[in-house]
Amino acid sequence: MFRTVVVGTDGSARAETAVQEAIDLCKSEGARLHVVAAFGEHERHWESIVSSREFANVDLRTVAESVVQREGERAKKAGVEVAWEAREGSAADAIIETAMAESADVIVIGNKGMKGRQRFLLGSVPDKVAHHARCSVMIVNTD
Repeated sequence: MFRTVVVGTDGSARAETAVQEAIDLCKSEGARLHVVAAFGEHERHWESIVSSREFANVDLRTVAESVVQREGERAKKAGVEVAWEAREGSAADAIIETAMAESADVIVIGNKGMKGRQRFLLGSVPDKVAHHARCSVMIVNTD
């Protein structure tokens, strides 16, 4: 039985699929949800959310906080007890550290980045989370 679920998001449509899966899991298990997004100068994925022309003037913390709040509100509307936070640093580290701090039973994450040759060269967020998390990891197919 899962009591605490952590889900990582970057605000993309693929991440929304993983968040919805986490919401559904929490509803079926009566678990609480913790939504986390990472931001920082090396987390350039935010460029896909904010137009590149505006990107130079955007506070990444504000963008990440907006994303987790939106997803948290979605979970609340679904009747799930939820908390959310934006953390500075790499996405994988933020998810793993949040799971440890929250004593999570499971991390839900999308499979984006786990295909192709690049995953062997650069690694990926789901790959790192799966290998370093101290709890179960549910990797959602977001294709």
